[in-house]
Amino acid sequence: MTKGLLKGLVLAGLGFVLVSTPAAAQIKWHLGLGVNLPQSDLSDAAIADAGTGFGAHGGATFGLGEGPLGIKADASYESWGAGDTGENWTMIGASADLVYNFKSEGKIKPYLLAGGQWLQFGSSADGTDTESGIGFNAGGGLNFMLGSIGAFVEARYVMAPFDIAGQSFDLNNIPIVVGLRF
Repeated sequence: MTKGLLKGLVLAGLGFVLVSTPAAAQIKWHLGLGVNLPQSDLSDAAIADAGTGFGAHGGATFGLGEGPLGIKADASYESWGAGDTGENWTMIGASADLVYNFKSEGKIKPYLLAGGQWLQFGSSADGTDTESGIGFNAGGGLNFMLGSIGAFVEARYVMAPFDIAGQSFDLNNIPIVVGLRF
């Protein structure tokens, strides 16, 4: 029941921010690909033995007026192979982050972000066993221009606690994403 309440509060908060954002606020869409570095139990040879994985991300960043703050909504797909077993692990997520954009006179504009996310973790072992949970993330990135095209590079630490078959696991990971903004 607590997870349902937390999900409801997160969605209501995101909805409030989106509705209260002025129509003239700047919206930047993004698509990115990258690598995903498993951490904690996800990289533990006795538990998941996941190797470096692949990730795809997409979403939008909503500016909050003229200040340095924004809201970033992101959907992600992460996949890892596991050691010699041939097993694959996947994590699908949806996140909402508060973004702080640093003032910069140059062509490279750094930012920090932190927020919460909903995650669904699964294994190819039987194809049907998935678990959902609430996670948290924090990281940063750089926005820059490639000619007339906006681009970014971003890294974040994803804290993903899961309860699988009555056992607690920390399936933390570090996605490093390079992409385009438009």
